[in-house]
Amino acid sequence: MAANPSGPAIKTPARSRRRWLVFLACLVVVGLAGFLGRQWLQDQAERRQALRITERGDFSRSEPLLLRIAQRHPKDSAVAKELALGYFRSNRLAEAEAYFERWCEANPSDPEPFLQRIAMWVKWNRLRNAVEDARRVLQLQPDNRKLHQQLTYWLLTDGQFVEAEKECQQFLRRWRDDPWVLLIQALVYQRTDRRREAAAIVDQLIRDIPDFPEAYLLRGTLYRDVNQPAEAVPWLRRSAASQGPHRRQALFELAKALDQIGQNQEADQVMKEARLLQEQDFLREMTREFGSVNISAQARLAEEMLNAGQSENGLRLLARLLEHDPNCAVAHRVLADYYDKQGQPERAAEHRHPQGSTP
Repeated sequence: MAANPSGPAIKTPARSRRRWLVFLACLVVVGLAGFLGRQWLQDQAERRQALRITERGDFSRSEPLLLRIAQRHPKDSAVAKELALGYFRSNRLAEAEAYFERWCEANPSDPEPFLQRIAMWVKWNRLRNAVEDARRVLQLQPDNRKLHQQLTYWLLTDGQFVEAEKECQQFLRRWRDDPWVLLIQALVYQRTDRRREAAAIVDQLIRDIPDFPEAYLLRGTLYRDVNQPAEAVPWLRRSAASQGPHRRQALFELAKALDQIGQNQEADQVMKEARLLQEQDFLREMTREFGSVNISAQARLAEEMLNAGQSENGLRLLARLLEHDPNCAVAHRVLADYYDKQGQPERAAEHRHPQGSTP
């Protein structure tokens, strides 16, 4: 009987090594998969924890967790969003910018990240960036009337008068009677020396809208532009009689017009009131940005109150500063100047050289 050529296989050393290598490779793959799985689960747990803490409004606690996740997963849109908004609300705008960039890149068809970034640009006074993002959003939301209004204003404020005029015209083709964009168009004409066109628009606004102090302000300013201060005064008085963000500029313009027609005493008093509003606006901005206002700024506000005839309020503010710091030099200096003007040299002397005063 012939021998079977296909008898039992003989194990060679090379074949055994291959089997061991395959076995070891499988172990490495399984181990790596386990490690990555554990890392993924850990990342997800840490991510959920960070987002929960952020939802509770505790960004200071969630920040280090969010940063670790963002470093490992730079395309995580939700984490980029929370970091961007957290830094923005903390007034850490330079840090917010990088994460707004990630958030916007991850969501190019979503207007929300771009609208939020616009708020940062405006707060940072980077209007050109705000304009760029506004145009991006308007491509996504062409019916966003409020944003289109703001775009015309930002272009005007940034001195891009040609672009501002184009946007006004485009806006008014859709919403032809919008008074604010008409006013912005008139301001564009004024600042590009087309005062007749500006006057035509503002006069129509005044006829159509009985109470429009911003239009009264521009009407008075246009009269001053052509050296007709007497005609400007009634319009500027009407504008300054209404409260609102426009009032400070109306007072400044009114003071200049009064001075031009020789009413110097009233002009001086109106200018003091305008400067007082300027200081108040400055303090409000400081408080909004930093949460507190330094003593020198508060003393300067008190001084403007005294100059504007609001003696009771000014003295009350200075008394509060001295109660906080009896040796505050700037408060003593303001009081000394005030009592000198009031003809009370003895009281002025008390504040001129107070014991142990501090700057």
